[in-house]
Amino acid sequence: MPPGYHVLLTTDSPKPSFIYKSLKRAGRMGAKSFQDLKAVYDFRCATCGSQEGKPHFLDADKRTQLQQGHMNPLKPLTLTNTIPQCQVCNQVYQDQYVFNEKGRVVAVASVEPVRNADAPIKQRIREYLAGSAETDDHAQ
Repeated sequence: MPPGYHVLLTTDSPKPSFIYKSLKRAGRMGAKSFQDLKAVYDFRCATCGSQEGKPHFLDADKRTQLQQGHMNPLKPLTLTNTIPQCQVCNQVYQDQYVFNEKGRVVAVASVEPVRNADAPIKQRIREYLAGSAETDDHAQ
């Protein structure tokens, strides 16, 4: 069958792979449920890429299970504020970071990662914040 034609599994519904390909083309805005959102991400963790139902990249003894992860934990957990994350990433990142749609950290949502950091990291953060405060003073 030529590409682009609808494939019906029955006369009532299309083949599931066709639905998932359509969702992938439509992107996040086409998702109406978490299952649809997982299809947009090809049933992979947005953060590490482990595929649902297969052995996890970091621990081959565990099967990957996708969970609803907050994109921004400071906002309510809605479909537009959700990314699929595996159980490992969801546990590690918890509600401490803000993610973009690609599953990459773009901000810190909690002070805990800074408090728990090693002394050299804390020092670099202090220096950075002091530098940005001086820059703000000169801008005014």
